[in-house]
Amino acid sequence: MALYDSFVRVVKSHDLLSCNVLVAAVSGGPDSMCLLDLLFRISQHKPEDATIFDTLTVAHFNHQIRKEASEYECRLVREYCEARGILFFSDSEDVPLMSSQSGMSIEHAARIARHRFFERLARDYESDGKTVRIALAHHRQDRAETMMMNVFRGAGLDGLCAMGIRKDRIVRPLIFVGKDQILQYLSDNEINYSIDESNADLEYTRNQWRHVVFPAIEKVSNKSPDLALSRLAEHLASDKAYLDREAQAIFKRISIDTIDCVKGIHCSEWLKLHPAMSSRVLRILYETTFGDLVDFGSNRIAALVKMAQSGQSNLLVSISGKREAHIDDDVLYFLDQEKFTLSATRTLNVNGKHVLISDRKVTGEMRLDDFHTIESELRIKGHYEIRDPQMFISVHIRRVENLDVVVYNNLTWFGTSELLSGLTLRHPRTGDYFSRAGGAGRKLLRRYLTDMKVPSHIRNSLLVLCIESEVVWIPGLAHARGFVDAISCDRFMSRFRTIEKDESSDLNIFELKIIPDEV
Repeated sequence: MALYDSFVRVVKSHDLLSCNVLVAAVSGGPDSMCLLDLLFRISQHKPEDATIFDTLTVAHFNHQIRKEASEYECRLVREYCEARGILFFSDSEDVPLMSSQSGMSIEHAARIARHRFFERLARDYESDGKTVRIALAHHRQDRAETMMMNVFRGAGLDGLCAMGIRKDRIVRPLIFVGKDQILQYLSDNEINYSIDESNADLEYTRNQWRHVVFPAIEKVSNKSPDLALSRLAEHLASDKAYLDREAQAIFKRISIDTIDCVKGIHCSEWLKLHPAMSSRVLRILYETTFGDLVDFGSNRIAALVKMAQSGQSNLLVSISGKREAHIDDDVLYFLDQEKFTLSATRTLNVNGKHVLISDRKVTGEMRLDDFHTIESELRIKGHYEIRDPQMFISVHIRRVENLDVVVYNNLTWFGTSELLSGLTLRHPRTGDYFSRAGGAGRKLLRRYLTDMKVPSHIRNSLLVLCIESEVVWIPGLAHARGFVDAISCDRFMSRFRTIEKDESSDLNIFELKIIPDEV
């Protein structure tokens, strides 16, 4: 009963369980079975002065590492839940295969796989408008082991504050509890659990700390290392909380949206920060982009600082797997190339403008040379359409009867029959030039895109409308001829107007609309 009482006190003091649905991650081992029983007990006897979840849900994940043992663990957890009317969900993934294909350790691959399942289950509930928290059964020794492993990986304050009692929707109600207390509770309440034999395998790094290093520390110091490290973590937690708040405020001030609203930070502002704060801001950027801090240690941060200090632009460095860091025009940002890989033509948000891009490796060009054919189609059908299945795109042309009812958008361009002759929709090429409507002189297209802060790695994927080497229109970004909105329409039409507005009514205007097969 002593453990249950301290459990309730921790839940109250840290407000851990105030949600509609609590997803308890239960493997069937002693730690998670203890947590599950405590959660079930508190759900049956809700304290009057604490807000407790409405629904308890159990999530069990099979890593497919130990077949027979895994089946027993799943059955053990399911039977516990069925006997008490607790919702039970299970999933599995071939973690050994995932590990071998990705190059990750078994431990790391297993963690990613099961957390993916927990998060998916949580999002399903949240889609119904419910608040969700995920309860993990980490205890005091787990935190101590993680702290020490992080120290020797080169982690700083964050590593020493590892496994906090609460982060976002994750809660750890047993983080102050020792392993001996857990085993005593299970024995006193006659709760069955499974023993994972791999926990004794010294091939795993964590087990070496648990069974070799920590006993040696306790022997030398005559003190429990997990208690000492737990106290250290609590002392440092307030310092970390303060630094985190400051870093978040700075990040908000120096961050901007880049492509597809991916966050980036201004290098010139970031490099002015004290190293203790600059590293925290960079970790915020990384976690904002990828949702985790996997493979982002101090060595990665040092490499990015050096890259930013070079003062060069259009730089790229690989972080891990498909994750990359880019610097373009004083902006540093991260990208997951696996998510960014193009499979079809689509629009892309670049600094607030929606440009048109496609995979340069698989697309060709669309030529609109024969305007006589277009005119014939327009006379018969009222519109002309050409589609290229390889480019996953179609172009629609129609004659504009009334400019007052025209609807403008990022992928529509207007011009005369003269301007429609000889048009080609394609990717940029060396030697292309651009003269922005209303601008002075012309520039090489690559120079113009640089001035417009279009990231270097997507410039060659843009689709542009050209007449030979002259770029007439960069969809979503700028135009050289014709018009694309009400302001440029007035400017375009003013050249054909006289004092009497009606005299321009015989001017034939055509609308060219690009329609990508976005998926």
